[in-house]
Amino acid sequence: MFSVAACGPCLGMDFAIEAAIRRYELRDAAVLVYHLHSPAPDPLVSPSGKARAKAYGVNGAPHVFVDGVVLDDEGGGKASEAARIFRSRLQPAMDRALGNAPAARITLKAAQKDDVIRASVVVDQVSSDVPGLRLHVALAEDQVRYSGGNGIRFHPMVVRKMAGDGQGLAIAGKSFKTHVVFDVASVRRELQAYLEDFEKRGDEHFGPSAFKEKKYDIDPSRLVVVAFVEEARSHRVLQAAVMRAAGRQ
Repeated sequence: MFSVAACGPCLGMDFAIEAAIRRYELRDAAVLVYHLHSPAPDPLVSPSGKARAKAYGVNGAPHVFVDGVVLDDEGGGKASEAARIFRSRLQPAMDRALGNAPAARITLKAAQKDDVIRASVVVDQVSSDVPGLRLHVALAEDQVRYSGGNGIRFHPMVVRKMAGDGQGLAIAGKSFKTHVVFDVASVRRELQAYLEDFEKRGDEHFGPSAFKEKKYDIDPSRLVVVAFVEEARSHRVLQAAVMRAAGRQ
């Protein structure tokens, strides 16, 4: 999901996504939330998330993709519409995706020691012949407390950093193995530098603009590693795997 902490029309979809997180186990569904600066600057934006928005051609929120397929063009809604959005739009799309046979296998292991997370990812049994497959490995915080303009206080599965800075890692052949290291202290510094630079320069939509609060701090106890294989052009997801950084599935 692409969302914004100041986006009122995102509320219905935001809460529907939270319902999905409660409804599906980690082994069944991987959820990632990328924050954007629209309609107001958002301190939960990361450079990796901006790169993913560019890859998907997304400029606003809410936008939801299930296995790379855009959910629909109906947008979000009020908080009171969340149950309807989940039952009539999001859950059917996720259930359909769960019914599809995976086109790859991912073996993900993650271990955390202090502020360092080391992940090993093995991709094999790839059945897609589409060129340009990419492996994405994301570090997400499963809950971030921040009171944005839309009134939501707790934001789930906020993407903090991605291997390859959102570009992913190229997969050649039917099998691929890699190791990814996330240094939380370095990620904090990167997020802090990005937010401070944004305050000075803005971006393509905003001039210099101060944040109410800079949310670059990260709670190491709430980190989740998500790996998924994607067809770069279509964004179809072949398979995904999730593991808490502490090593629990």
